[in-house]
Amino acid sequence: MTCFREIVGPFNDSVFSDAFASDDYMEIIDVFSGRLRSAVRDMKRLRKKRNVPYSVLTLESCVPDGLKEDLTGKLVVLAPARLAPEFRTSDFQLGFAIGGFGCAPDARGRKVFFKELLSGETSEWSAEDILGVANPEKLPAWAQKKLKQHRK
Repeated sequence: MTCFREIVGPFNDSVFSDAFASDDYMEIIDVFSGRLRSAVRDMKRLRKKRNVPYSVLTLESCVPDGLKEDLTGKLVVLAPARLAPEFRTSDFQLGFAIGGFGCAPDARGRKVFFKELLSGETSEWSAEDILGVANPEKLPAWAQKKLKQHRK
């Protein structure tokens, strides 16, 4: 059997879709490999559409002790290990902390609402997923340009 698995909800429940089952193992491998090829094509299209050089941000790209302050409105860096391998690049890591109890360093709540710098897409992360506050001087050129546009 092969299927898609999506993790949803606050308790990381699994939802399975497009299940395919067969007694013929080779038939299942054929379906699985077709789905894998399709996913690779989709990622290549996404990379081409985003049109930014490959780079991964590390702790060196962050302001020292930035997580000791309130994160609301600040450009933050998601820890690469918290992202799926195909999304462990600066264009997915950089975004603004736009709210949530996790923005306060001493809050009990952990949720941080995140707005991606490149695409403007919003998502939710846990405070533990934030690597730090971005140091504008240590960002890739594309991010510095996008940040200047955002400030205008």
